[in-house]
Amino acid sequence: ERAGAGEHLGTMSAPPQDTGDVELFDDLFGHFREARVFDAPPAVGNTEAEQTEPPKVNSLDFHNSEPLLVSVTDKDAGIRLYDVSKGTEEMEFFSAKYGASSVRFTHHPMAILYASTRKDKAAGDNVVEHHAIRYHSLHDNAYLRYFKAHEDEVLDIEMSTVSDTFLSVSKDRTVRRWDLRTEKDQEMLDLKKMAQVNKPRIACDRADEIVALGVEGGDIRLYTTKALQAGYFHSIQGPQSSGLV
Repeated sequence: ERAGAGEHLGTMSAPPQDTGDVELFDDLFGHFREARVFDAPPAVGNTEAEQTEPPKVNSLDFHNSEPLLVSVTDKDAGIRLYDVSKGTEEMEFFSAKYGASSVRFTHHPMAILYASTRKDKAAGDNVVEHHAIRYHSLHDNAYLRYFKAHEDEVLDIEMSTVSDTFLSVSKDRTVRRWDLRTEKDQEMLDLKKMAQVNKPRIACDRADEIVALGVEGGDIRLYTTKALQAGYFHSIQGPQSSGLV
């Protein structure tokens, strides 16, 4: 764990160029076909039942400008990098000690963020250690930085498209803003007083001006990125029969 090695990987490069809008319509979707298929990772486990079931993918992310896809699988905490233009697996790492979920590329194609999912909490352990977000250089398989503040499982990570900042949301019912260049969170939005917010999800628009917060019941609440603590400025009501899982 050579924390600090290769920190230049996370610095902001030029934003990806806008390639224009693509109109989506039913006939277009009807012509979609599989272009690449990546083999499932081998099954892991101690029992025969576990060994016959391969790990499940719990998160995926495409890089903004390179033909790369990163995935994380649950049981083996496997992190795999694929070249989608060639249909090949390029790298494979494991985070068995800490677990892994909610993987996201940073701006550099060889640097990612993902959430820890460690469950075994020994007496005296600091709870934030188990829910740290890890900044990982794939180039040299080293941790560049740890982002520690969440006190429960991190559910979502969203990287800014225009800066070195990112957002995270957790079962501890907080949204936090971070900067890749420093370990301390930059801002915190407390959701504990809001009803029906137990497993929230977040997304940012491409201009990084609006944050969408999805909550149970299907409602979506919109915030201004630069003023999260001012509260949401608009709420979109969703179907009450559906919820986030």
